[in-house]
Amino acid sequence: MGVDGSALVNDTVAAPRSEWEPERILQAAADGELRVYGLDEGWDVVRLWIDGRPVTVAEQERINDLVTSEDLVIVGTRVALTAFGRETLARWAKYQRTQRKRGEQ
Repeated sequence: MGVDGSALVNDTVAAPRSEWEPERILQAAADGELRVYGLDEGWDVVRLWIDGRPVTVAEQERINDLVTSEDLVIVGTRVALTAFGRETLARWAKYQRTQRKRGEQ
């Protein structure tokens, strides 16, 4: 279940990630591939991982922005989309499809 109570879609074949960092982070969160380590283990350092690797400094800044804007929320050891985050991701995806169609013509 998602944070907002809606069911999560978890396909075995992941769609390619966006090249635009904020959208890529929301996509990873939607796929359950944005994880938090050290938060509940009592470590001094909390580390975020995306797609099986540590996040970069730039990605960490974007994640902070997305949490602040209430698109993402930390739930246990994972970072999840809020209902607002799902809407944002859907809107950005629609915009990207429109841009690709214009470029193909």
